[in-house]
Amino acid sequence: MTVRIAVYLPNDIVDISAVIRLEWSQAKASKERFEEEVKLVRAESSRVERTFLYLGNQWRSLGAAFDEEIGEETMKPAVRALCYR
Repeated sequence: MTVRIAVYLPNDIVDISAVIRLEWSQAKASKERFEEEVKLVRAESSRVERTFLYLGNQWRSLGAAFDEEIGEETMKPAVRALCYR
């Protein structure tokens, strides 16, 4: 059973149930967009974390390789500090 309420405005009669349906559908669409955005942000943050872990491992391996090579003694502390931060 649908209850219909009509409101009189100066030049028009508005069906309140239609207005409520419109508001509800707009709110639902907004909620769905927000949920999608949350999924995208979570996926992106996961990729960013994996990228930084990968880059950190690359820098550590570069530091280890530099330690094994014969390098200038004055540069070793600076390179080690850069690679192992």
